[in-house]
Amino acid sequence: MLKLYRTDKFLVKKIVASVTAFFEEVRGDPKHPFRGEFVRWCCRLGDRLGNDRTYAERIDGLKRDLLARPELG
Repeated sequence: MLKLYRTDKFLVKKIVASVTAFFEEVRGDPKHPFRGEFVRWCCRLGDRLGNDRTYAERIDGLKRDLLARPELG
């Protein structure tokens, strides 16, 4: 069990380091392609929330579930 914990800890550290490096790269490059993709994703999300009732209800349910968690109380 301890070996599995060490492996998980190692993988989590690697993933966090990789994600951190990626966002540092994006932060340092105003023309990074990810910035445009993120803006497009946000626009699609806003459009979908405004026009797709089922999707909006699903997101609202996720929000309610998250806010109901005792850790956030």
